[in-house]
Amino acid sequence: MESIWGSGTYYSTRPSLAMKYQHRLHSGVSAFSSYLAGVKGVKGWSGFKQVMAVDVLTGDANEMEPDQSMCNPPKIEDDSIGKRLGISELRYDSIKAVHPHGDTHIYITYNRGHGYPSFSSRT
Repeated sequence: MESIWGSGTYYSTRPSLAMKYQHRLHSGVSAFSSYLAGVKGVKGWSGFKQVMAVDVLTGDANEMEPDQSMCNPPKIEDDSIGKRLGISELRYDSIKAVHPHGDTHIYITYNRGHGYPSFSSRT
């Protein structure tokens, strides 16, 4: 996916959108895919693509317009919780946006620990 909201990890609420960005598996990934690559006469990749279903901790998400310079979620303007906790710059946990090529909601996180794979599928 283009880095419309900066260098985060992008998650889609619609699997059909994620399928457009699926990962192509190389033939060395497993013995089975290597076997299929040899049977089909295709060298370098297995012909399979992979998509993962992921549980994502979105927390307090901020809806915002695209900003390619993002490397962290924006600061929370009404920082009353942060002040009570003694945190000077409390930030949102993620960004919630609508994908520019449709009506699909996407979430962008900037912390690798926010996504946990729950299912992997080959197509």
